[in-house]
Amino acid sequence: MCKCEMSPNFPHEHIEGEEGRDLIQCYIRKITEHSAGWDCSGIHVPWFRGQPNTKSPLPAVLRTKKNKEIGRYDEFWLSTTFRNRAPSFGETPENRADIDKWLFLMQHVELPTRLLDWTESALAALYFAVNDQTKDTNAAVWIINPVALNHVSLRINEELNEDLLESNNDCFPNTWVKNRQSLENIRLAFMHPDEQFSGHNPSEKPIAIQLTYCHARMSAQKGCFTVHGKDVKRGFEEIFNEGSKLFNKGYFKKYVINRKDTFKIYKGLQTLGITSSTIYPDLYGLAEELKERFWYPDKKQEESNKSKLEDKSNLVIRTEILADNSIENLKKEYQKFITNVTCNPNFYSLERTDFFVEDNVYKYCIGYWVKEG
Repeated sequence: MCKCEMSPNFPHEHIEGEEGRDLIQCYIRKITEHSAGWDCSGIHVPWFRGQPNTKSPLPAVLRTKKNKEIGRYDEFWLSTTFRNRAPSFGETPENRADIDKWLFLMQHVELPTRLLDWTESALAALYFAVNDQTKDTNAAVWIINPVALNHVSLRINEELNEDLLESNNDCFPNTWVKNRQSLENIRLAFMHPDEQFSGHNPSEKPIAIQLTYCHARMSAQKGCFTVHGKDVKRGFEEIFNEGSKLFNKGYFKKYVINRKDTFKIYKGLQTLGITSSTIYPDLYGLAEELKERFWYPDKKQEESNKSKLEDKSNLVIRTEILADNSIENLKKEYQKFITNVTCNPNFYSLERTDFFVEDNVYKYCIGYWVKEG
């Protein structure tokens, strides 16, 4: 399994507060204070990404787990088949050679790509982190300085010398100009494996790029993208870890939201006008908002649900990593650990168990909920 999917112990701050408005105020205060020293003029503005989990951000086509299945996507045939068949299904880019527009369209229709969604709107990112109430994991929002990211990934200013950290023509390379690394990264999505990197010069690390295909939803969400390069095994937290200049200089930061607080934040965002129809400005987004707005739950049932939610308010997530050079020994250790932890009177439920191999060592990453105190 790709080690980026477990994302253990990446440094982060928690969003804390009693009510939804307190939590939102805490979030706004933290990101405002953190980015206060950044030059936020022109295109030099912070980008945000919200997820209903805390896994390291990784493009969908590079993930090795779908639902509960382990596997991988065939990126070349996925992209090629879509480009061949899509014109008979709807509006597509006029020029087949405009691969940047094709990749943006694929991302828009939720086909797995090497693009990763970000937004210039801190509240939109917060909405994406908390709007799915079916999850039982903590949520997270990341903030990144896209100019600093590209100075590192494009090797313009890898040490991130502040005197040189400014927007310029090479900072956000066009995705339609031949031999620009942004286009070279996009080309990887349409490149047959036999081609390797012959005659091409993609970047090793992800690059922040500007949109050339903008749907109304992308515009409303202030959407923007990063595109992964040759390093397809690692997510953002592994590439830009504690030893990286991007992290150490404060240009990449993670905020975690306790699962029990997500509904409070979600309702607080509704009060501020951040709803389904503002994030998805079409008839489907409006329909989702109205279905929720004009549903009146039974009061007795609502009180019962509230009581159950309060009963779970003291739950905390814990993570344990087991490792061994022998897969058989590791399995025995895992069974022993599960038996012990589930017998603990404070145990509530397992969240997930991830198996992976790192440096020829077999490992389990086990997440589970316990009652605090």
